[in-house]
Amino acid sequence: MATLTRKELKTDKVSQKVTGLAEFLLNHKQKLLQAGAAALLLTVAGLGIFYYQRSIEAAAGEALGGALVTFHGVVTTTPPVDITVPVFDTAEKKFQQARQEFQDVAKTHSGTKAADWAQLYAALSLRELDQLSEAESELNQITNNDSRELAAQAKMALAGIYHNTNRTSEAEKLYKELIDGSPSVTVPKPTVQMSLASLYLRTDPDQAMRMYQQMSEEYSGTVIGDVVNDLLENRSQ
Repeated sequence: MATLTRKELKTDKVSQKVTGLAEFLLNHKQKLLQAGAAALLLTVAGLGIFYYQRSIEAAAGEALGGALVTFHGVVTTTPPVDITVPVFDTAEKKFQQARQEFQDVAKTHSGTKAADWAQLYAALSLRELDQLSEAESELNQITNNDSRELAAQAKMALAGIYHNTNRTSEAEKLYKELIDGSPSVTVPKPTVQMSLASLYLRTDPDQAMRMYQQMSEEYSGTVIGDVVNDLLENRSQ
């Protein structure tokens, strides 16, 4: 008999509870209805579905976490003996393995939030492998995701590709969309503003300086404001 992992045991237990709940509801449906408990029937069934879905998301999140550990693994040919994170002798091997793991998460846990994020990181792995055309294609699809945070991450990564390949107008368009759009937790407005100003440094230095001056006032007294002031000071020397 095969041995179940801890994750499988947890999922199996939840499945057993939901199955048992369903059998109980079927066997006692008439009595419940006769007792005027239709609302209770729906509520209990809904709770069963909720906890089952939560167990699915938890398993998907655990799988995504493992792939992220690979993505952020260490590249070195002389790893310390006590290192506890994945080690690769080349960046290419690391990101190839990471992409495969993210693709596995997206396929195995399709329909979960973790699967959507796995698709993003699979595309980012392509970017790190310098397969920019393929990465661009996958990121473009993710920019239409219903999740605002996920879509913002994809747009920022896509803008970065445009930025680094001298596609200035396309990068500028995406940066401005992110700045003018709804606030994002994972892609803060100051981060996008700094990226746009960096783009202007190469194409329109005066516009870059105006942006830095604006940010200096907007974020006065904050860490971001201090960073911008340092940039302005260095540019004036």
